[in-house]
Formats: sequence, C-alpha cells, structure tokens
Amino acid sequence: MQSKSTLFVAGVVLAAAPIFAQQHHSHQHGAGAEQVEQGIWPQLPVPAPLACHFKGVVSHSFYGKPSQVLHEMRAIEDRLAGSATGRVYLMVIETSEAAQVYYFERQQNGDVLRVSWQGASVAELRQELEAEILHSRGRRCAGQQMREKVLALEGARAQTLSLPELNKANHAALTLASLVAQQDQDTYIRLTVFYPC
Repeated sequence: MQSKSTLFVAGVVLAAAPIFAQQHHSHQHGAGAEQVEQGIWPQLPVPAPLACHFKGVVSHSFYGKPSQVLHEMRAIEDRLAGSATGRVYLMVIETSEAAQVYYFERQQNGDVLRVSWQGASVAELRQELEAEILHSRGRRCAGQQMREKVLALEGARAQTLSLPELNKANHAALTLASLVAQQDQDTYIRLTVFYPC
C-alpha cells in the first residue's frame, strides 16, 4: 500500500508558457520529467488529427478537499487506468470561485502536450462540450472536440513533456496527482477527469 501511494503522488510541477509566446527551452532533471516550454502553434509540431472512432466519453468526478480527492482517486486507481487509453484526457478542477483546465495529449513522437488554463468558471466550456458531443452522436472524435475547445480558451498555456514511461496504469500518478496536491488544502474542490479516446 505504501509503495502504491508513493507512486501515485509522484509528479512534476511545471512552469507554463503562454500560447504563441517566444520559443524557449528549459529542462528539469532528476525524478521529474524533462520539459520543453514553447508556444503552441506554429512553434510546436502540429499534432495529427485524432480521428479516433468515438465510442463514448468516460468521466469520473470527485468532491472534497484536495487530500480527500487524492485519497479517493487512489482508491479507484485501477478504474481510472481502465478508462484511460494513455492518448487524450482532460482534468478540470473547480472551486466556488475559480477553475483550472488541464488537457493532455500524447504526440506521435512520444512526448506529451499539456495545455492548461485558469479562470473564473468552466461552466460554459462544460456546456459547449456536452452539447457538441451529444449533437455529433459519435460522428466526430470527442478528443478532437476537447482539443479545439481548450486551445480556444483565452490565456491557455502549453508545455511539451517528455514522459516516455507514461502509460494507462501510471498516467494519474505522473500527470494528475501533483496538480491536485498543489491546491490549497483547505479549499473544497470538484475534480473531473474526462477520457474521450
């Protein structure tokens, strides 16, 4: 149990680079992942269309203080791994006053694109995504829809993460847990993870 818990909370805190900012590089070594900070496009390689066959979107929601949410995420770690493909997933953290969005996408070269955004609310984003997914009825890739919506958020920031060891089983430990642990421990949050494809 101790090793599982330690594995889950192992994560990397990363600085952000504004989209379309001047390209620069920084590397974090040791136990953390190597990070390359860049503006998104045109500096980053343009990802290929996801073009997956939409079979349904799975989501998991948690309510509580960050430590409680982490505990509950560990408790269903196998279910999270079962929902994931290791390709695309979206995490939303909300409080009564603010919201954070984190979009993850594995690139063809094995790197992971992470797009993050902070603002007052994600209510509109949620509503638009849910409406489009229902309207498309599987004719469009839900991951592609999420990518487009997140990239369109004003002030979104992007990082390229070098995580060659990332897979379905450890994706929460490597990319989600540290972001949850960073939250104010006295704040009550709603955390939702979406797995579109």
